Amino acid sequence: MEETLAVQLDEIESQLVCVECELETLLQKQQELLERKQLIKAQLDSIRNAEIQQEKSLLQTTDWEHGEFPWSEKVRSVLKSQFKLDSFRQLQLSCINSTLSKKDTILIMPTGGGKSLCYQLPAVICTGVTLVISPLVSLMEDQLMAVKRLGIESFILNASSTREEVNLVHTAMTDKQSNLKLLYVTPEKIAKSKRFMSKLEKTYEIGRLSRIVIDEVHCASQWGHDFRPDYKVLGILKRQFPTAPILGLTATATAKVLSDCQEILSLKQCLIFRASYNRSNLYYEVRPKLSSHKSQIEELVQLINTKFSKQSGKYD
Repeated sequence: MEETLAVQLDEIESQLVCVECELETLLQKQQELLERKQLIKAQLDSIRNAEIQQEKSLLQTTDWEHGEFPWSEKVRSVLKSQFKLDSFRQLQLSCINSTLSKKDTILIMPTGGGKSLCYQLPAVICTGVTLVISPLVSLMEDQLMAVKRLGIESFILNASSTREEVNLVHTAMTDKQSNLKLLYVTPEKIAKSKRFMSKLEKTYEIGRLSRIVIDEVHCASQWGHDFRPDYKVLGILKRQFPTAPILGLTATATAKVLSDCQEILSLKQCLIFRASYNRSNLYYEVRPKLSSHKSQIEELVQLINTKFSKQSGKYD
């Protein structure tokens, strides 16, 4: 019995020696593979960085404002025929050309500067649906009324939408014969409605998702003054719909907020247009205060009815 156990022990010792040899060989092979992996990753990173720099250089050198593009003539035509405008405001055309080129873009423009035109006009000339994500239902309703007056087929989906309205919109999203151009939703719809996201995926798969517009894009950043937690979920959009260009709009954003938004939304190669905050039609004027209250009122009335007649107000 003792001899048998001793033989078995010798066999185990022998097998362990073989295993140790094999382990040493495997560890050496593992080290070689890890070194090759690191080398190949470094080469890929170098190639990708070169491609990114080349793309950035191309984006920066493209004349988005004055360049001629395949859609330029149609853009000018629709501006006059549909929107009843003769010219663009500062950076509107640059932004329009950028998003029509399927480039991710962020536009910083003061309130009243004309940000809405930058996605409404492209929506008109493109086939498919432009998805607009906005934080306020009241703001979406105002914009919906405005675009419907222009004859642009648009809808809103929110918590108050009826089942019939939801079904109608969902059908239009994937119907290639539909004239649906603009669809307004809140970020909560993206974050919490699996049914809507499923329908949006089908819309994308059949090539009907023209672009994604994120209004008040600064809400995605915790450093923004209007941070909205559901905006952080919008980072999934670029991963789920990689070829759909994203257009972010805001009236105010610091460099830190912009950088945070780009990171959250996965906008690695993103064009940024920043309009001037100088409003040439606005200025301050200080006048000496007259002695009597009556004289002050009379001067104010005269000023409104003469210098600013039919402009800022009317005094009766």
